[in-house]
Amino acid sequence: MLRFQIWTVLSLLIIWLDHLFRKKFTGWKQLLPMHFGASLLWSLLATSTFFVFTWFFDGLLHSKFSSLSEVFRNGFIGNYVIGIFGYKVILTTNIALDNYKKFELEKEHSARLEAQLAQANLQALKMQLQPHFLFNTLNSVSNLTLENPKDAVQMIARLGDFLRLTINSNGTQKVTLKRELEFLKHYLEIEKMRFRDRLKVEFDVEEKTFSAEVPNLILQPLVENAIKHGISKSMSAGKISFSSKRIGKKLQIQIVNDGLVFNGNGFGKEGVGIANTRNRLKQLYGEDFKFELTPLENGGAKVVLEIPFLQRKAIAREIH
Repeated sequence: MLRFQIWTVLSLLIIWLDHLFRKKFTGWKQLLPMHFGASLLWSLLATSTFFVFTWFFDGLLHSKFSSLSEVFRNGFIGNYVIGIFGYKVILTTNIALDNYKKFELEKEHSARLEAQLAQANLQALKMQLQPHFLFNTLNSVSNLTLENPKDAVQMIARLGDFLRLTINSNGTQKVTLKRELEFLKHYLEIEKMRFRDRLKVEFDVEEKTFSAEVPNLILQPLVENAIKHGISKSMSAGKISFSSKRIGKKLQIQIVNDGLVFNGNGFGKEGVGIANTRNRLKQLYGEDFKFELTPLENGGAKVVLEIPFLQRKAIAREIH
């Protein structure tokens, strides 16, 4: 017990020497001889301290040894060799702990870099989506300007409202479904002015899903795709049905539009909006999501989106 108590105190010297040597020398060819020499001196110090305390406590108890020199002669060499091995054990343990700390710091740093990269990728995808939507809307405004200037002015006002909501949410990757539906309704108001009576929308939203987290601006490109491939290509009135519900630990969202009957490769090529949606979902959820876009037999198409149901308890900066 006395030996290990002395080693515990003197281990601070080994740790200090290890850090000192690693600052001044690089490579094991320089460090090994330095530590070997240090182990000889450290063992001499530890062993001498051990025998001094042994002689002192022995004199207080039963005086087994007549002098300090007799204590040293009684087993100095064996204890000196043990001290050299003790130095190596303490040194190896310290190096292992330092390497473990460096590994943990590098792993934490790597995780931060991956998170920053994922955030940058998500932001880039979202910024790519916004000009795409803006281009399509401005194209609709230009067509409407010649037909009905009054409606064109109203559409520009609606577009301004939608862009205001988009700017206010800049940098936000996830919002509540309630807030996302408000974005969507602003967009649909613009499209209703374009298609008039040809566009009908139905919502079937479970109340408990309003507070569920969804990716920001995830619904608009899906509805835009439904309008582009369904409503715009049909001369008759079309309907878009939106529904959301909780299924176990998943939030399921469905968007269905009636329209023309698509052939087998009708959805073979994904546009900017759908491709970005798929990429954003992969960035946010890895493989823990479902995203299907399929044509219906009787015409139109259905989008099924399933993501983990994460309920936001506190809804900050809710837009009404």
